[in-house]
Amino acid sequence: MVKQLFCGGTGSRLLAMSRSLDNDRFDHTVVAINRPECEVDKRQLQYYVDAGVEVVDWGEDDSKIQSLSYVPRKTLAVLRAVRRACHMIRERGIDIVDAHLDLAGLIGFVAARITGSKVTITLYHPPPEIIWGFLGKFCTGMADAVITDSRIRAQEIREWKFGFRDNVLVIPSGIFPPFATSTQEGMRKLLNLPANPEIKVVGTIGRFHPPKGQHVLLQAARAVLDKEPKTVFLVVGYCFHKPDAFYKEQLERQASDLGILEHVRILTYPGPIGDIWQVIDIHAHPTLFDSLPISIMEGMSLSKPAVVTSVGGIPELVGHDQTGLVVPPGNAEMLAGALLRLLQDPQTARSLGAKAQQRYQALYTPERRTRELENVFHTLVNGQG
Repeated sequence: MVKQLFCGGTGSRLLAMSRSLDNDRFDHTVVAINRPECEVDKRQLQYYVDAGVEVVDWGEDDSKIQSLSYVPRKTLAVLRAVRRACHMIRERGIDIVDAHLDLAGLIGFVAARITGSKVTITLYHPPPEIIWGFLGKFCTGMADAVITDSRIRAQEIREWKFGFRDNVLVIPSGIFPPFATSTQEGMRKLLNLPANPEIKVVGTIGRFHPPKGQHVLLQAARAVLDKEPKTVFLVVGYCFHKPDAFYKEQLERQASDLGILEHVRILTYPGPIGDIWQVIDIHAHPTLFDSLPISIMEGMSLSKPAVVTSVGGIPELVGHDQTGLVVPPGNAEMLAGALLRLLQDPQTARSLGAKAQQRYQALYTPERRTRELENVFHTLVNGQG
């Protein structure tokens, strides 16, 4: 159960699990509480359809259910969703509810407790108190299991939730390598990138959101271009809300103020993200707050050399000077230095990319991680947890 189908970390994790779940052991249905309202949601829905995964769309209005405030209409929307969840659990004989993030976690927990089903809640960090508050602490404390993707976030959730028993499990995400529908040459032309392959592309992929640190990357870009002018920076993202679009405009103004606009492309892309990965030579992930980012795993699966920041569970994912370069968050100078190292030392860049791909294949394939989730579900349903 999810609030909505979207392409971020939660959406990618759920899609990968849905596509690799053992259908001989599990009958799996995805429930999206809110109706798809944008092309990102609709594209994500099509991925489930193509994979043969059933998606039930409850069609709620996001404006009525987007937060857990005590506004009457939102409270009624939550209660309506709980009632529908109870009906579905009973009608289909559902054994376990796997609820993702705060809103779905609340609805899934209440419905599971009413019907006597097991429930797991997936979280990537303790949500802000104003959103989740007392109810969230209670639900996570009383859930059969709370699943997160990194050790540091697991410890934060343990300290945040109510309850003395340790029901928090760490199961990192597993993702399929992104697929492309266009050639590298075609994408360079479409994105207005130089056709000359000697001009390297430093790319970042993620939501247009200040904590993702794209503004820090632009600061670093100025220093990089002073020494390596044959470089282009590609900032690709998506906008969930109006503030995201406003931040994208801020980034465009920042690039102009820095005098690097002709070397920067800031855009959204409606097609498969694998098309974007086609043109990226070096992956930059300048995030200021994260858990275990899907985009880093995607780059690893494609053997892209990367510079990432040391926040959340990223150091668990990327070993400095082993499978990538790790720098402190918010430090544009060190970010620029690491990018210059990879641009000026192609052999090191290739070596780090190859080792990153090996690490992905050993630890972060969807099949490996889904088997771990299956074992958790099986253990809980059979009364061993």
